[in-house]
Amino acid sequence: MAGMTVIECAGSPLEMGRAHGEQARPVVRRALEARREVTARPGVAGLLTRSGVAGLLTRSPLLGTVRRLMPGLADELRGVAEGAGVPFEDVAAYNWMDEGWWTRRRHLREHGCSVVGGQPAGGPYLAQNMDLPAFMDGSQLVLLLRPQDGPEQQVLTSAGLLALTGVNAAGVAVCVNTLAMLSGDPYGLPVAAVIRGVLASRDRAAAVTCPICVPGAPEWPTRTFGSVVYELGPAPRTRIRPGLPGRAQWLEPGWR
Repeated sequence: MAGMTVIECAGSPLEMGRAHGEQARPVVRRALEARREVTARPGVAGLLTRSGVAGLLTRSPLLGTVRRLMPGLADELRGVAEGAGVPFEDVAAYNWMDEGWWTRRRHLREHGCSVVGGQPAGGPYLAQNMDLPAFMDGSQLVLLLRPQDGPEQQVLTSAGLLALTGVNAAGVAVCVNTLAMLSGDPYGLPVAAVIRGVLASRDRAAAVTCPICVPGAPEWPTRTFGSVVYELGPAPRTRIRPGLPGRAQWLEPGWR
């Protein structure tokens, strides 16, 4: 990982969050300040105004859902805020980045991440680009997480965020892409929490049937290696297709 800042975090969720916040304190503060400056500009495509960011906490159930289903992540967010010496509300709202985009859905048709994966003879691979706002450039880092319970994880993220994408020591990797044709679910888990929930899985079978991350997911036949593509949105909550190594997978706007 040459050229990438790596931050090691171990212990309880609160301890890992504090380690993240303390070691990346100046970068977390710069990232949050850059977001504040951008959101203060009127009419910035795809970004909430300052009042809209606050509304993600005061008028949405997102934080309550995280506290109810994944309380450890709520503690980790608190640890990041404490370690970096910044308001918890700013850190939480920053982590609801994707959910903030959904309040201004029109811009989502302008871009989107791309994911590629395969299973050549040398072993499986999974990769993606991250189409993120320009103000986030310079805040990239890798979290090397060693939780008290669960596999070690390497998480690509922006300073202050729980996750953008990642892989764990059990061989579970996760990439995400926004599907602009789907509506969001305000009562679901935020994207960053879903990513971390999958990465906490001890094997592939647990990851693809994770009831917290993908409610209603069927018991899909699993193999040691292979990819599974989920389409997540409001009820019915889950669409699923098996991975097809070496072939492009298109999720069409009208696919059901």
